Amino acid sequence: MIEKLEDCRILLVDDDQDTRILLTTVLEMEGATVLAVGSAIAALNALEQFQPDLLLSDIVMPVIDGYSLLKQIRSQTQWNYLPAIAFTALSGTHYEEQSIRAGFQVHLEKPIDFEPLIEAIQALVPMKDTVCSIRAFDSALNPARLSLCGLQLSA
Repeated sequence: MIEKLEDCRILLVDDDQDTRILLTTVLEMEGATVLAVGSAIAALNALEQFQPDLLLSDIVMPVIDGYSLLKQIRSQTQWNYLPAIAFTALSGTHYEEQSIRAGFQVHLEKPIDFEPLIEAIQALVPMKDTVCSIRAFDSALNPARLSLCGLQLSA
């Protein structure tokens, strides 16, 4: 587990400006680099350039909600393992289960308690590096690549 969030790049998505300012301030005080955007469309446009280590997204937003945002992000191969935390005013087990089914690893309710948020980020960000290492290893063992080296493997 990482102590501080110094090497962590967080893409924060919330349509409420006050929430974006508050969370950005707290996360930057912990050492994270934060790009806060006000819509799912802005988040999708920022992915390539910002290269986040983690998505922190509100669920209830106009036009594209947090569930749909994560689905669109995960449909892109390079982002299908991006760790994601949902935060929302929707409370209850049903909404938590819905967030997990949608692909979020963590569901937090508003108002956000910062300690569990920081702990969740600290737990999830190292997972991204592990998954990337596994993907690199898997791609190195790709049967198509190995057949180029004279090995005949069936996929």
